[in-house]
Amino acid sequence: MTRTVREELMSAFKEEMEILERLERVQKALEWATEDLELKGRLLDEFDLLQRRAQGVNLDEVDAKVSKLMLELRFSPMDSDRFVASFSSGWQIRMSLGKILLQV
Repeated sequence: MTRTVREELMSAFKEEMEILERLERVQKALEWATEDLELKGRLLDEFDLLQRRAQGVNLDEVDAKVSKLMLELRFSPMDSDRFVASFSSGWQIRMSLGKILLQV
């Protein structure tokens, strides 16, 4: 697996991650849409809508929940950026259980 531990646990928040990815894409598009005011207006409207959706699903709390769970599962803060594949199957099972716990 090419995901880090944090990315793997964050994947439990599918809707939230889709919103975050879309926000990042729209933000990049806004940086390039300097001349086209109509396009920029549409992108700003979409960005506003995505921001409201992000607030509705508590996107700000996702990272805090993942960090807390990592500690509860006995992952060290340094493990956050390690690749899933570098862990034993037992630790990978902990990650899977963590994803389940994050979904409830």
